[in-house]
Amino acid sequence: MSEKIIYAILGPGVSGEGAAKLLSEHQSKFIVIGNEDPEDWRGKFDFSSGKAICLHENDKHIDLYFEGLEILVLSPGIPLSHPLVQRFRDSGKEVLNEIDLGYRYWSTKKKTRCLYWSDRVKW
Repeated sequence: MSEKIIYAILGPGVSGEGAAKLLSEHQSKFIVIGNEDPEDWRGKFDFSSGKAICLHENDKHIDLYFEGLEILVLSPGIPLSHPLVQRFRDSGKEVLNEIDLGYRYWSTKKKTRCLYWSDRVKW
């Protein structure tokens, strides 16, 4: 039986690369989803381990993986109104940013301070 894919990364930019690197280091399989041709950004990710899949956000193959996916890692530039974000939320699935994902893998008991800015936060 093949390993279950539970993570999807929406946005193949810098934060998406960071999330992919973290998941790769922890041997997790994931899907990277973007709004441009995956061939244009596939080179930014290491797919040699067979742990990652690249898809366009309108690719019908997303439906094949959707039921097994549990966590959407959302890049800062993606609006919360994005249809895939809404689909995750409507299905009761978790939506995280890359900082929250990193914190889950943080293995130290040291105090940590983080500064995070997003235009989605209303102060």
